[in-house]
Amino acid sequence: MRRALVTAAVLASFVACSSSHPVAVPSAPKTMELATPYVINAARLPRLYTCDGDNVSPAFQWVGVPANAKELALLMVDRDSPGGRFVHWAVFGMPAQDGSIALGKPPPGKQARNDYGKVGYGGPCPPKRGGTHHYVVAIYALSAPLTLHAGASADDVRRSIAALAVAEGQTLVTYSR
Repeated sequence: MRRALVTAAVLASFVACSSSHPVAVPSAPKTMELATPYVINAARLPRLYTCDGDNVSPAFQWVGVPANAKELALLMVDRDSPGGRFVHWAVFGMPAQDGSIALGKPPPGKQARNDYGKVGYGGPCPPKRGGTHHYVVAIYALSAPLTLHAGASADDVRRSIAALAVAEGQTLVTYSR
């Protein structure tokens, strides 16, 4: 009996601990493609897009949006930040079709408040001598429109995407200082 109680307590603490550390990005079948014309997957992000440059939002293009999608959303997340994630950009309410975001231009949708506390894009700015950080950029096809307002928190957008994502495409970029 005592062994069963100890086992149950260990399992309960494992579940509690694992749920307090959110995954970097929601997951869905990877049937879409996402690319940026200025960076090859897993390559270093040019300084222009970071706090060391002009903090300009990168251009992205996507294809393969499924027919059942009602809306698209995009996240850019630093998976190496303390706490396991830092949202640099969250966009939602984009048309459910193949498309793009132009370099330095507002995206076709609503922008959320990033983890810097500002609405819109906030470029990578890892600690100096903090090693290379990896940034997952993901586009999501959603089964229903998000019922959030522009300026919603990045966490609210991330949770909503996790509940409604039917497909995704990802690319990975890096940056260090």
